[in-house]
Amino acid sequence: MRDKSKNVLINILLILVIVSFYGNIRMMILVPYGIKPPPFKEILKVATESNPITMDPCNSLDSVSNNMFDQVVETLLTYNLSDPEFPLVGRLAESWYWADNVTITFLLRQDVFFHDGTRFTADCVLHTFERINFFGNATGTLTEPHHMAAPHSLYKFSDKPPGLTPIFNHSLSFKKSNYNVSLVLNAPFGPAEELLTFTASAIVHPDSTPVNEMLDLDDDIIIGTGPFKLIVYVPNSEVRFERWDRYWDDPAYWDEIVYVYYRDGVTANNAMLAGDIDYLGQGIKTLKEYFKASPYTTVTGDGVHNYINGSIYRYILFNSLHINATWRKAIAYAFNYSYLNKEIDHGTTVKANSLVPPGFPGHNASVKGGVYNVPKARQYMQKMGFGVGWDIGFQVGDSFFPGNDEALWKAASWVPDVGNFTNGFKFHHLVGSYFRELLIQRFEYDMDLIGVEINIQVLTWDEFIEMGENHPDRLHIYYVGWGPDYFETFNMIDPLVNPASSSNFARINNPQINMYLSLAAAETDTATRYSYYEKLQYLIMDKYQYHMGVEYDKLYFVHANTLKNFPYNTMRNLYWYPTYRETA
Repeated sequence: MRDKSKNVLINILLILVIVSFYGNIRMMILVPYGIKPPPFKEILKVATESNPITMDPCNSLDSVSNNMFDQVVETLLTYNLSDPEFPLVGRLAESWYWADNVTITFLLRQDVFFHDGTRFTADCVLHTFERINFFGNATGTLTEPHHMAAPHSLYKFSDKPPGLTPIFNHSLSFKKSNYNVSLVLNAPFGPAEELLTFTASAIVHPDSTPVNEMLDLDDDIIIGTGPFKLIVYVPNSEVRFERWDRYWDDPAYWDEIVYVYYRDGVTANNAMLAGDIDYLGQGIKTLKEYFKASPYTTVTGDGVHNYINGSIYRYILFNSLHINATWRKAIAYAFNYSYLNKEIDHGTTVKANSLVPPGFPGHNASVKGGVYNVPKARQYMQKMGFGVGWDIGFQVGDSFFPGNDEALWKAASWVPDVGNFTNGFKFHHLVGSYFRELLIQRFEYDMDLIGVEINIQVLTWDEFIEMGENHPDRLHIYYVGWGPDYFETFNMIDPLVNPASSSNFARINNPQINMYLSLAAAETDTATRYSYYEKLQYLIMDKYQYHMGVEYDKLYFVHANTLKNFPYNTMRNLYWYPTYRETA
């Protein structure tokens, strides 16, 4: 009798050991006809150095959480990130129109399913904005254990009254049918469509995301309608996604996406060089040439130029309550921006002329925000009665040529006559930042040329925030950065200069600026709104010199050269749906 079990084993799996002429032993697994091998999974691996801080899109303000949510949940409107103009397009909304200047109506996509199989309808839209208002404490009745969502201020008017009036009025919003819904604003708000693209505006379902309960990062998993389904989040390890095959559009290319956690930037960059990941993003500046030399990585900007302008605006701010405009202009003209961009940043940044980066609608390229010119800086000092009659020297381009009174200028130590300026100007920077140490060394050197004494004070981030919010008189000068939450110029300007904003550490409260802010917020005509933005930039950067614009990033992206169709964008938003792996 034949050994049937042995025959079955042979028919199911044949393992042949073949010895090549190189002497290597290779093992081949032959799968018999009729038995399919396990499918090969296309897995995209993305480096991350931080954990998300929330599992609820309503509470999401940080880029790490947003880059997780943007694969899973969807907004009514979005930007086409593959278009350098960033046009608005519909996502869960097929189309939309304004019935009047406060009512926007959406025709919603049908046959859209959440990852738990429930349908997307107009009720989900109304539910989402009810949650936004609830967790924004729009009525002033939010009580423990609830807390306001991190981005709550984005969904409120800053002056009607400050911090209370929601932009979207849920009680007036209504549905016409299951797939036709209108959102009603409490007053005209020009950037309303752009605000609807922000991650916190993502639509959630009442069954999985209750109106008065925030999802817990440790215990919950967000359920959305996006092209990928969130499977697991393991702190300090990974975030894993799986393709959602019932997606309303064509299914995504990737079977899985894994955000791989690395404890620091050096480890993540080394992983990219080793080929352990597919996407790194902005690599360490000093390793850029290694990535460019590698046959396995792509270092690119927008495919045309070698970089694109970043949306992060970095600047030096003054305590405008005690440092007047003449002082601010003297300091702004004394700083050598080119030295920072070329020598400290190794050519990876460009001079920032405005708080609105290039590429943003309404960017005013004509404003300067301070240009390195020591003689001009000294002229401003002399207008205030300091160094009158002293030789100011002369300058050609970025080259300054000293005059006869350099020793007098450098020996001087002048401060404003109001405010707490014991031991000179206090320049605050964050602990542990080598870049800031180099920046301040240069700043001290340049300020010495105009007789300004700098007193360095190092703070932790929490100390800096506490001082800025509660003890603004203690802040004199400091370096900081600001990035927009969504791609609209109002979101670059208003938080930094509105007297009602907690981010306005310079304590700007200028009636002319306040007027244009109100006009811009209420203006629904795009061209007119952009003209207000241009006026605001002139007032902030040139006329009053509230900000000393320092730098914008030159963005470049590092990823595997097989990763294709990545939507490079100034916001550095990650969206993996259109990408794929090119195979030989």
